[in-house]
Amino acid sequence: MLGAQVSTRAIETCHSMHDAFLALPRACGASTQAAAYQILYRAIVEEVPLVLSVSGIASLSNQTRFWINSMIRAGYIAAISTTDALVYHDGHDALRPQPRNRKEGEAYERAVRSVDPAGDDGLYRDNRVIRVYDVGFKEEILEEQDRVTRWLFSQPEFGHPMTTTERNFRMGKLYDALEQARGIESGMVATAYQHAVPIFIGAPGDGSNSLGMLPLKMDAEMHGGEFNFQYDPLADVMEACAYHFWGLFTNPVKDLGILIMGGGVPKNFALQPEPSLLQNFMLDEGKYEVRGYKYDLQITSAPVSDGSLSSCPPSEAVSWGKVDRDTFRETTTSIYGDYTQLFWPMAYSLFERRRHFETEYTSLPQEEREKYLQQNPEARGLLRVQGGPRLFEQRKKLVGDFYKVAGSKKNMARIKDWFQDSPELFKTLDKLKKAGALEVGEV
Repeated sequence: MLGAQVSTRAIETCHSMHDAFLALPRACGASTQAAAYQILYRAIVEEVPLVLSVSGIASLSNQTRFWINSMIRAGYIAAISTTDALVYHDGHDALRPQPRNRKEGEAYERAVRSVDPAGDDGLYRDNRVIRVYDVGFKEEILEEQDRVTRWLFSQPEFGHPMTTTERNFRMGKLYDALEQARGIESGMVATAYQHAVPIFIGAPGDGSNSLGMLPLKMDAEMHGGEFNFQYDPLADVMEACAYHFWGLFTNPVKDLGILIMGGGVPKNFALQPEPSLLQNFMLDEGKYEVRGYKYDLQITSAPVSDGSLSSCPPSEAVSWGKVDRDTFRETTTSIYGDYTQLFWPMAYSLFERRRHFETEYTSLPQEEREKYLQQNPEARGLLRVQGGPRLFEQRKKLVGDFYKVAGSKKNMARIKDWFQDSPELFKTLDKLKKAGALEVGEV
């Protein structure tokens, strides 16, 4: 009935945050914090590609520049699932020219400032100050961002149906150029563009980038204006399936992990490829037996008792097949809390440990470095000298590879056979159709 002893070591004997996390007593809330770091560290050392699901105000609060961009640059993040709001707000810092007398290396002026969350919101409104908990900005920033959005989506380069990943890649190139022109440190969208990390937006209509397109669409419909942009949401899901298929069967590690910061649509979208591959494409036999994520680290402030997707722990996702049933007890955990408070110490520990190996690696002669990595998997996993997988640059090939398997004549025949295997249900549906169940009039 008794498990491992609740042991530790004195904190003054810990020489790094990494040591402290390994020594963190496994009791109370520290149990999940310690388990989370060790799960994260194991995934990084094993070179498992990670999907980052992030919601909330990560760009406004500058979590992006604090740790998310670092994880992208290190090659740890293979794909991102987030909100359209995060992408929209990510562009604010480069909207205005910086002071002419700014010296080289001097910090730039951010449009986003701290505000009092207990302040008078009516007064904020009167002064055109937009508040998001304890950060805020002048309303004119939104107006400038809307001008950028409207200009972007009126360009010929955006005049065709596309996935949200293509939209964000194209936006990332512009953000990157604008930030460089202004002397601004890269935001998340530009950093993802630089490293060819696809950014998915599961609910693109629920954000100001789409709101900014509305006048363009209305002008085109009523007055013949040029506006040909369209989202292709099914292509988004297909692309996500292709990356999951790559992660399980083509990438050298043959496993995937997920970091869930918050919840909501980004979490749901990032967890959908496995049921798509299994339930809809029926890749459940032989060579391509589908599995869920091996690693799943979640930080959420939603209580489990509310029954929401945001709150459900990785173990619940196992019952859906979204997380690997054979490993989840050792490779998944959920922490209750705010990721802006709880994740950064883990990220700091990773990079502190990474710097240790980087020093050893760079001190070696060039001809000895490959041998060093071969003999030291911990260093190899942390350093990722080959960089990240750059999935967006491979997306045509990866989607094509997925189509060849899932869309083969043999597999399509299996899917059709399964679909037709419910004659009583179809007979009922056809009877209801004849009775007018699909007739809704002019809509």
